[in-house]
Amino acid sequence: MKKHASDNQQAISSNQQIIRTLGQQKHELEEKLRKLGEFNQKSPEIFKEVEEFQKIVQQGLTQAQNFWNFSTNQFNIPSGKELDWAKASHEKYLKVAMGKLNKKAEKENFK
Repeated sequence: MKKHASDNQQAISSNQQIIRTLGQQKHELEEKLRKLGEFNQKSPEIFKEVEEFQKIVQQGLTQAQNFWNFSTNQFNIPSGKELDWAKASHEKYLKVAMGKLNKKAEKENFK
């Protein structure tokens, strides 16, 4: 009878450990799902920004091709409105850089 009770205790203990492990796995998966849900809400904005930046870069590439003087092997630097793409590109770069710094600062504050 004692052996049977001992076997039951081991089985109960083993099952409790499995329940704890599965509970932890469930919690981790719920956290991943929450983060994916957040990303899903933000992703249209992210991809829109990528498309906008792609257009800006394309403007710069087109301009680089159009302002290259093959006879003198020099680039004629455009001015004014023609350089709006460069300003927009720099602003996007600064926005991304500041975002990275803010995330790093947030992580440091939570340590």
